[in-house]
Amino acid sequence: MNRFPLVLVNGIAQEMPVNDRVEHSANIPRSATEPSNPVDGDQWFDTANSRFMLYDGSAWITVGGDNASAISTANQALAATADVYKEKANVAAIPSSPANGDKIELLDSTGIESFSSLSGMPSGFVGASTLLVRLEYNSTSSKWEWRSFAPKDPDGRFLKSLSPVVLGDSNSGSGSITLNCETNAHGVKLKGPAHSAAANYTLTLPDDTGTAGQILQTSGSGGNLSWVTNDNNEIVLGTTAKVELKLNSLNDDTLETTLENILVRRDLHTHSDINTNQLFTGNIDIRGDKTFAFQKNTGGGGPFTAFKKSQSATTSATFTLPDADGSAGQAVITDGSGVLSFGNVGGQFLETPQTLSENKLVAANINASCNGPIALDSGVTITVSSSSQLVVLA
Repeated sequence: MNRFPLVLVNGIAQEMPVNDRVEHSANIPRSATEPSNPVDGDQWFDTANSRFMLYDGSAWITVGGDNASAISTANQALAATADVYKEKANVAAIPSSPANGDKIELLDSTGIESFSSLSGMPSGFVGASTLLVRLEYNSTSSKWEWRSFAPKDPDGRFLKSLSPVVLGDSNSGSGSITLNCETNAHGVKLKGPAHSAAANYTLTLPDDTGTAGQILQTSGSGGNLSWVTNDNNEIVLGTTAKVELKLNSLNDDTLETTLENILVRRDLHTHSDINTNQLFTGNIDIRGDKTFAFQKNTGGGGPFTAFKKSQSATTSATFTLPDADGSAGQAVITDGSGVLSFGNVGGQFLETPQTLSENKLVAANINASCNGPIALDSGVTITVSSSSQLVVLA
């Protein structure tokens, strides 16, 4: 057996290690077989397996290189502790008979919000083809548990160009930007119009925050927004419609609404004022001790003519107006069923010319007289109702 020189190490006699021996210079031995007679600390490069070896006093151990055994061992340890998710194409591909602890990653999360066997999904979340979702199965609850979600293209979360475009899709609708609170529990979304609007425009924000009470106004076609003081307290809708708060002549607040050039004014003193023709296709009800009045337009109230319903009435009545205006001196009379007409009333003379050119009526239970002689044009009649008399004075 070949022995090598002894040296004192910290006062202890020890055989010189291979790599410290003069005959090997400072090189690490290279061979397909391990060196003989190794001592603690000897090094050797195993050319058969391309690995660095170190003798620990009892055996050679691998310290580097391509060691299949070491790699396999490391992979096994990694697999035991790693968070490994199996990829699934979509919601329909979620396993129906999973084992406890199974982890999956959906490459297309469209419809995940409607998946019933799921717990822990954030409120309001809507799946999309651009979002990855990770789930883990819990056999105790027999449900998949929510783990996380992320965009397929992480860089897509950042707007990196001067004119970025937020795309829409058929699931989520128009493109949008959501501004979340600090805990990401709530968010405010800015969203583009629907495809049907065919909208293409730009809105440019103001230079500052404005002052209290100001409103945001657009310049129109240019889309430049600015803060303005609404001195007229006016909201303009389109080219003719507007809502405006004013003071009337009595210093009362007046709310004026103009729709298609129809002004409706409402205030404490003059109530409601409509200054254009109106068409009503339904009934108009005035309830309580109120009036239907025609008032002189003086701006602050004035003489009026009003109609009012008796509040002691116990029955209802409907009156139908005459078809046309009557003759001079005639009165409005009823037929007892609410149908009104113009006719002559009793106790007066029928002042007629010598020749009558229109029909005359003496109502029931009326006595009338006139000067004669009387001539009637063709087709003209004088009707004397029952229990009535007509006396012609010569």
